[in-house]
Amino acid sequence: MQKSNYLIKRKDRNYYTYQSKFNIPVSLQNHFGRKSFKISLKSGKYNQSCSLSNRLHKLLKVILKEIEMGNKKLTFEEVKSILKIEVDKSVLHIQHIETGTGTTENQVLESLQHITKEETQFNRTLEDDRKKIENKVDREMSKIIKSLGYEVDKKSLEFKTLRKRVIELKLLRYSHKKDFVSGKNTDLNKFLEECDRKFRLGFSNDGLMDKKDAFARGTHLQPVEPTEQELQEK
Repeated sequence: MQKSNYLIKRKDRNYYTYQSKFNIPVSLQNHFGRKSFKISLKSGKYNQSCSLSNRLHKLLKVILKEIEMGNKKLTFEEVKSILKIEVDKSVLHIQHIETGTGTTENQVLESLQHITKEETQFNRTLEDDRKKIENKVDREMSKIIKSLGYEVDKKSLEFKTLRKRVIELKLLRYSHKKDFVSGKNTDLNKFLEECDRKFRLGFSNDGLMDKKDAFARGTHLQPVEPTEQELQEK
């Protein structure tokens, strides 16, 4: 595996994980308001982190070049690409939860109860104060859209569609988290197939990824692993 100069090893609670550092060209530093930024890869495996980091940097070069040519408007095709990123992040999130669950029956039960509690709270908030959920999703999606060089127009049909689909994805993820942690269904391809049917993302054309490798499937935009704060919030 080729050595990456972008990787930074850091301690995350009781584990060591890698971050990838991205340097912003001088011509775009005013646009972003910073000289560099870091993304947590949420993996302690060097080879996996190195591979993802290199792919992200290749993608970044393309995106920065497009930004220098002018901001882009969000299209439905890009909405689909962002949803693919969110689906891949969900797969990694489910794996993260599963690996953090103990092996005894009581530990598994405790984890399932925690997931069920989160799911109940999410559904209750969705019913009683949907705007609160929408505002949170808007902030999450706006960061991604801006980082990709697109204009953020929350009133556009494309943005509203993305918001709705992301909320639906969050709901879908809860049931699969419970199935995966309990051992009822540990085939994450089933989750991908359901996402494909529901959101028509074209995974069947790309080829479904192996459940052990969250980055095996080539997408238009490669996934970025959620931060620890995002994992706690979700």
